[in-house]
Amino acid sequence: MSAVVSGFWRRSRKRKLVGLGLTAGPWLAWLGLAALSPGIDEWNPRIESDAAVLGLWNGDGYGIDLKTDSTFMLSTRDGQTFGKWKRDDWNLYLTGEHQEERYMRFVEDGGDLLLLPVPPRIHETYTPGPIMRRP
Repeated sequence: MSAVVSGFWRRSRKRKLVGLGLTAGPWLAWLGLAALSPGIDEWNPRIESDAAVLGLWNGDGYGIDLKTDSTFMLSTRDGQTFGKWKRDDWNLYLTGEHQEERYMRFVEDGGDLLLLPVPPRIHETYTPGPIMRRP
């Protein structure tokens, strides 16, 4: 046994560093990706009532005002849209003035409620996209 231990210490410094890199490398890469990920803690947040989502939401070229009478005004780079909104759990459904429909999703990060105007579809991997916050 002592021959194995002493053989380990006799290895070259380069071999030790390569071994350490092979062992620690995947862990460091995983930690780096976790630190750079968009950081959504909860994809299905518990929202007690519509009152929790009312008001102005802004970010990344989007702005929406969710009003108490279930109407909305959505501003994008392409212009403005008006219509009716409805919330079902964490999903937000918008029906525009010309009956066009749009879907958004509420998520939670660090206790803050966020709104994704372009949420991923089912079975899609989330890639960071626009995120709206309340001012």
